[in-house]
Amino acid sequence: MTRTMTEEKVLLDKLQELQNLAAFLLQRSEKLNPCIEGLHKLTRKIKAELKFLESLQTKQVPIKASHIQSTNLTHLQGVVKATEQSNGVVAVLRTFNFSPSKDSEQQVNTSCIVDVIANNGSNWIKVIARNPKSLHKIWEGQGQFGDKDLFDQAKVFVECSKDHPVHFQNPVVTFLFCNGVTESLAKCLIELGIDVQGDVLVDPVNEAVSLRPEAVSSSCMQLDSNAESKIPITINRVNLDVSTMIAFVSAVTNGGAMFVFKDSILNSQAEKERRGPLLPLLIEYFEGKELLVCSSAINDFEKIVQTIGGPKEKERASQLMDQIRNVPDQPSKRSMGLKDSASIKLRSKIVFGTGDTLKAVTVTANSSFVRAASSQGVNFSVFLHDSRALTESKESQAVPIPSS
Repeated sequence: MTRTMTEEKVLLDKLQELQNLAAFLLQRSEKLNPCIEGLHKLTRKIKAELKFLESLQTKQVPIKASHIQSTNLTHLQGVVKATEQSNGVVAVLRTFNFSPSKDSEQQVNTSCIVDVIANNGSNWIKVIARNPKSLHKIWEGQGQFGDKDLFDQAKVFVECSKDHPVHFQNPVVTFLFCNGVTESLAKCLIELGIDVQGDVLVDPVNEAVSLRPEAVSSSCMQLDSNAESKIPITINRVNLDVSTMIAFVSAVTNGGAMFVFKDSILNSQAEKERRGPLLPLLIEYFEGKELLVCSSAINDFEKIVQTIGGPKEKERASQLMDQIRNVPDQPSKRSMGLKDSASIKLRSKIVFGTGDTLKAVTVTANSSFVRAASSQGVNFSVFLHDSRALTESKESQAVPIPSS
């Protein structure tokens, strides 16, 4: 059937409207905090949509409604808006892998893409821009073959979040509905543990009664966000890495920073120490906490101190051993599952994994391991600080800096 001029104009107007939206989203995305992980991916997706829309105008073939409907701009608009309005956004469009539990319906390793990670990692936000009536029909079992059931997706997100705790608490999973969500589906998601955000709509009328047993009426339907009100647990134990114990007893952090060392690394650490002393920072963080050290870390630390430590450094090391609790090596499964690399060694997997098992924050200067583990989808609870080496034995060859 021949398309009328009016229909053609409507499509062209809609195309121009979408192009304007894409250009506007691109401007907004470029104003976001550049430190947000994955921001370049979000920008790239918006640019791809804009390029596709612009290509439709240059083609000689008529524009179809399906071209307009296939755009992903509504979802990207929701991601940009959620990023702008959320606190403590650390990443967007990040993929998390996880292994389903034994009693899970899904028994294959899978992954989920979190649109926005907010509250410094403790809140996962999934943006949903689909038609609420369509979502409701699919949830009731009236969808077409291949349609994704949001309830099943929600179960995957909840289970995946358990594999990626932040400070030993599961992230709050928020489903943000740009176009609203039906009341029954919202209740069902809430009962599953999802934080539901968006307009709650009346269920479609004249539809078949829901076949989902999960859609039972909830005595209390709470739609206010609990993503920011979740009270973090207090962690009163810390797990000391070898790098931290070395920094704690080093001469350079205990009054020996006024030297120019021959070694460039030692000299750089001494300069940093003069600008910002590390020991007070560590002492303050240790205050009121139980200090745990696993057996492997103690063995390696004592070998290093005995080999290159000076007399006072050895004395401070002995005093430190009186303050800590020696715990057996007990690395977590996810730590030992990390693939070895230049930055991931067995000792670090044992040390960080033991802190993971004991729910203790690992204090460390080994930032390369933390980054490498994160790149494999494993994020540990850590307190990072600058490196300091043992320097007492090098002082005799160094040039003292006169006190001003």
